[in-house]
Amino acid sequence: PAGATEGRIASSLGEQWMIDACAGDRFTVTMASDAFTPFLSVYTDTATAPLVEAASEDGAQAQAIVEAETDGRYIVEAAGERRSDRGVY
Repeated sequence: PAGATEGRIASSLGEQWMIDACAGDRFTVTMASDAFTPFLSVYTDTATAPLVEAASEDGAQAQAIVEAETDGRYIVEAAGERRSDRGVY
């Protein structure tokens, strides 16, 4: 487990995090913020379309659950639901 990490959304692009996983690994990414409504996208390092997208249902937390189909790097994009969202998560 990677544990908790804090970040700050400072642009409409959000932030990216990398996770290395093996086929069959299952990982959960949870994002919460008091400053904006969180939105997560998870990609493989070769995909242009997201494997998973997760929006906050209650305005406070978004959660993406991924089961790795192949060995490799997975990219998590952490952003706000609106392109104008900024702040700490």
